[in-house]
Amino acid sequence: MELFGMFFRLKVQAIMLHKNLAREHVKNCFLIATKAASSVPFPTPFLQVIFG
Repeated sequence: MELFGMFFRLKVQAIMLHKNLAREHVKNCFLIATKAASSVPFPTPFLQVIFG
């Protein structure tokens, strides 16, 4: 039973880590997109609607 509890905690930690990584990935994509938008004449509010 204790082993199951350990496994469950590890699984939860892995899920949390994955969520954080996903959030970072989205943030990086957003930064790249905004940089691209600032170098190209492109309506930034449009990007904000997509990523907002």
